[in-house]
Amino acid sequence: GFWKSSSRNTAVFSEANINYEDTKREYSIVFGSGTIDLFKMEIPQQNKKIEVNVVFGSGTLVINDSITYEDRNEFCFWLQRYF
Repeated sequence: GFWKSSSRNTAVFSEANINYEDTKREYSIVFGSGTIDLFKMEIPQQNKKIEVNVVFGSGTLVINDSITYEDRNEFCFWLQRYF
């Protein structure tokens, strides 16, 4: 059969809804699609780095608008839209 995988913070060859976990610093979608929901993240007391990867797939990132964030991008064949 075709190999698919997903865990609490990664989806590979699959579709997934991935929720924020305080202990996770990296979230990935590879050859798949999904939503990475960081809305429930508490406002950090200091800067916090969270890495989000979407490789040959599509992803929606949900961020709480009361949290200030910096967006750094490295991309190839990519389209980013803000809603």
